[in-house]
Amino acid sequence: RPLRGSPDPGHQRPPKPEPTTPPVSDLAPPLVPVSDAPPLAIDDVQSKAASRRDRIQDVQRTVREALHSRSIRRGDDIALDGALRELDAAIGADNLDAVAQAGDRALRALKAVAINKRFVDAKLDRYNTRIGNRLEGWPNALSGAIMEAMDAQNYEKANRLLSKGMQNLDEGR
Repeated sequence: RPLRGSPDPGHQRPPKPEPTTPPVSDLAPPLVPVSDAPPLAIDDVQSKAASRRDRIQDVQRTVREALHSRSIRRGDDIALDGALRELDAAIGADNLDAVAQAGDRALRALKAVAINKRFVDAKLDRYNTRIGNRLEGWPNALSGAIMEAMDAQNYEKANRLLSKGMQNLDEGR
């Protein structure tokens, strides 16, 4: 006697429909034998690190060259000094994105520096303070050239000469 709920023994079930999706083996990429797999890309990791260092150095070089081209030094402008400190911190953290952003801020701050009488007077005061008692025997040609540029209101030239004088002081000359 048939079980309750079971189909009539004379009744056959309809055949199962064929699957419409391809088997998983057809969807997956072919397996690569271990011997054919590329080696662990340690060189690629080192190359990326070298590339990051190169890019950080490029930012440093760009800022340094821009400062040099305008004869502007650290200590010449407060806003620029802040941007340069941010750049130094980003370089110390080895953070390329932060270096790029800080480098951009430094370049914008540098571009905003107006080399005018006020700027050169402040730089001249810092220069004179650093010279202090060393005035005796100090190269009067440079001091004379600075004063001559100031009198001619050629502040770009006076700034360049002052930067040269500051560099001489830094180097102990």
